[in-house]
Amino acid sequence: MLCNMHRACQLVGARHVQAVIMFFSAAVAFCTRTNMSVAIVAMTKKTPGIDVTTFDWDPSRTSLVLSSFFWGYVVMNIPAGQLSQRFGPKRFLAMSVLVSSLFDLLMPMCAMYGDWPGVCAARVCQGLAQGFLLTACYELLSKWAPPRERSRMVSFFLAAQPFGIVVGLSASGALAGSPAGWPSIFYVTGALGMVVGIWILFGVSECPAQHPSMSEKERQYIEENFGVAPSSERKRVTPWLSIVTSIPMISLVLAHCGHSWAFWTILTKMPTYLDKALGYRIQDNGLLSALPYVIKYFVSFAFAWLADFLNNGHYISLTLNRKIGNSVGLWGPAIILVVLGFFQNDSNTCVLMLTLAVALNGATYVGYNINHLDLSPNYASTLFGITNAMANIMSFIAPLVVGAVVSDETNVSQWQTAFLIAAGVSFIGNLVFVIGGSAVRQAWDEPKKSNPAGDIHLAENGSKQTQTGTPTTVEAHA
Repeated sequence: MLCNMHRACQLVGARHVQAVIMFFSAAVAFCTRTNMSVAIVAMTKKTPGIDVTTFDWDPSRTSLVLSSFFWGYVVMNIPAGQLSQRFGPKRFLAMSVLVSSLFDLLMPMCAMYGDWPGVCAARVCQGLAQGFLLTACYELLSKWAPPRERSRMVSFFLAAQPFGIVVGLSASGALAGSPAGWPSIFYVTGALGMVVGIWILFGVSECPAQHPSMSEKERQYIEENFGVAPSSERKRVTPWLSIVTSIPMISLVLAHCGHSWAFWTILTKMPTYLDKALGYRIQDNGLLSALPYVIKYFVSFAFAWLADFLNNGHYISLTLNRKIGNSVGLWGPAIILVVLGFFQNDSNTCVLMLTLAVALNGATYVGYNINHLDLSPNYASTLFGITNAMANIMSFIAPLVVGAVVSDETNVSQWQTAFLIAAGVSFIGNLVFVIGGSAVRQAWDEPKKSNPAGDIHLAENGSKQTQTGTPTTVEAHA
């Protein structure tokens, strides 16, 4: 019956509209995150023919401006997960996009009247607001992404990140060179964000039961596909001790941290390596700068369809499915980082290898990125808040370690050491995930409610089991 219902509901439905809104929410948020990296160049350098105010900020001040977003972002992830879980994600998702976009609109004024401290303050506020974005979306996905389609829906949503980076960097460069100058970057991004924020308010429903117009067939398909549906009780007590002592959860945290270290090493330091050590100025070619993220965007969909195919066909267990995806996404780039350090005279090969590393990284969308929903649909936003907070600490530490190791940016052997460290952290993070990770819904996730058949629990094979121990079969791969 479920398969017949799936065929009837596989076209565009309410769940797909929810995914599209979340996609654009994340895309505009990542545009906001990255637009400053382009804008600050125009803000500190007079461009002939463009009559806008510029600022005399030294490298230490520009670094403060660029990093200030994460001061607010890191501290808000765990509280945001709890708030989204307790009070519902819709209002926090809308608030996240609207507040972040409002400060984009105010950014030129903050710069004019507050100089770099004013810009830093605005960026901190944006970081605080965006701390709610991904946790709110994970809370929504825990209700809207049926297990049969989970890899595709989550990967589609996460693909907004490279999409937002590519569009944000490309559009910011074009706007900075327009007659309106660098302020237009913030006005355009801020206006788009306000439109998306209003769309969230009118288009998002917190769960299928609250959607005003979806078909009953689609609602039934989503609910039955979950097997044991996530709890609708918002004021449930979070099992903190069970979460922080859970081996699969600890493995998930370390996998996220390992990914973050390698990802930020590539994102922040690879252009410097190509420029200083190899004499290849990748920043002079906008297409090559964006190419790795464009390819990652498309490759991530291929990994998602493959993961759902393997899961729905029961070819491998869901746990093995997640571990394969994560291994491709973490060990693949780790190997490339090791090899990359030994290419001293072939910058074109380095660019191709960098592109391949970023593309392979898209496999993590069906690895650790989705694992929060596997372990705990009821506390997915809290789990993501924990892992994302820890991982963003790595995003601070990784560039600092590279800076400490690479004292001479023209010295290839020092870069080799930095790449080996990043590859090692990535390798260990995934090794722990391979050993201790799981895609089985954890016992501490299940709400303790009684019914005539007894309390429902999930057995190791994914079947329902009543309090008396009588198993009731459901899809093992759901």
